[in-house]
Amino acid sequence: MAQIEELLFQVIQKTSADDFQRIGKNIYVTNAEKGMRITINRNTFRVITVDEVMKK
Repeated sequence: MAQIEELLFQVIQKTSADDFQRIGKNIYVTNAEKGMRITINRNTFRVITVDEVMKK
């Protein structure tokens, strides 16, 4: 597995279920500790984007 895939997998595993949002055709996984939001297509489960978010 590539380094990026490993990082995304770890972030998704460590993110609380409360921080998963299903909006329309996408799933948004927000991990404030890592400062990132992952957008996943709900139908194909492909990662669309990874954005930086402000840490709380």
